[in-house]
Amino acid sequence: MRAMKLHEWFERADKWFEGEQAPLRSLYPVYEAVGAFFFVPPVRTLHGPLIRDAVDIKRYMIAVVLALLPAYLFGLAAFGPRLIVMTIVSYAVGGLVEALFAIFRKEEINEGFLVTGLLFPMILPPQTPLWIVAVGIAFGVFFGKEVFGGTGHNIFNPALVGRCFVALSWPAHLARSYIKPLGWIDAFTSRGLTALVDSPIQAVTAATPLNDLNTAMRQGQALSFFSPQTDQLYLGWTAGSVCETAAWLILPAGLWLCWTRVSNWRTPAAVIGSYIALGAVLSFFRPVQFVSPALGLAAGGLLFAAFYMATDPVTSPVSNRGKLIYGCGIGALVVVFRGLGAIPEGVTYAVLLMNMAAPLLDRYMILSSVPATLPRKEIPREANA
Repeated sequence: MRAMKLHEWFERADKWFEGEQAPLRSLYPVYEAVGAFFFVPPVRTLHGPLIRDAVDIKRYMIAVVLALLPAYLFGLAAFGPRLIVMTIVSYAVGGLVEALFAIFRKEEINEGFLVTGLLFPMILPPQTPLWIVAVGIAFGVFFGKEVFGGTGHNIFNPALVGRCFVALSWPAHLARSYIKPLGWIDAFTSRGLTALVDSPIQAVTAATPLNDLNTAMRQGQALSFFSPQTDQLYLGWTAGSVCETAAWLILPAGLWLCWTRVSNWRTPAAVIGSYIALGAVLSFFRPVQFVSPALGLAAGGLLFAAFYMATDPVTSPVSNRGKLIYGCGIGALVVVFRGLGAIPEGVTYAVLLMNMAAPLLDRYMILSSVPATLPRKEIPREANA
């Protein structure tokens, strides 16, 4: 009964937004997005193909959001309710940018931002200042997606574009925004509810495992003897972003996405497989420079990126062989960046670099299969007449 009343309310409001003479016609993209959140849009195809699939964009994105929830809830318990405030800021600011562009272009608001708005706070330190969250998500949506034409046209992952921008612009702010698990309790004890919006206190900050790994490498220590132990890293009881912890939750959720075919298994398999293969070889010969794969898989955002970032259907290749090469490139670049780079983590840059290569991979992978299926023949000039 309650759903019927809600549906009737939308039917009565249609006259204010739909049609060329509607007084609020310019706000139709926002109105349509709200309605699509509750109901299936009343859209019918006028010509073929007439086959309808139950898995539309909204259901696809909701499946990804559901897979993110276990790690998100773990991060909420480990790093505190400030994660909720960061998520609200991410959705509000990023959604505003999306809505403004939809109104300007007179297009519908795509449900893709459901995932981007949730991913962005999960790849940031849990005590990131809120103004950095706002600037980062606005930059990522604007320069990572909208300037390319919106959802479906972008070549870069918007969340990673925003993460890269804030990491390069305010590295000091992010470096002191990590806290140890349950460190938020100390902050709330000393500051109360103001801890939800204030900048972090230095007393509760903590170094991430990758930061400690970088320090150990500079001191020439063998990384196989590094503490905390691997089991603690996989349990997620370490400092870091939400995406860098709780591998025991990220892995099964990612496998569920592959099992339901929301994600293509080839990409995460190639990312993880190439990282393990190359990392094992290099760590064997240079243990003081390259971390062992067993430790590296959990000490950072590689698992998270393999299942949630690299599998983005818009910014990754569409061909199966392209997905394998794309994933192998990400895994190999992460090994190189972590072992030879000046920064402890290189997942963001690895995925963005391979995003650029995705169109090229598709071009050559698809063209290479054309001769086997459709031999090219020169068409006579008179045939075009």
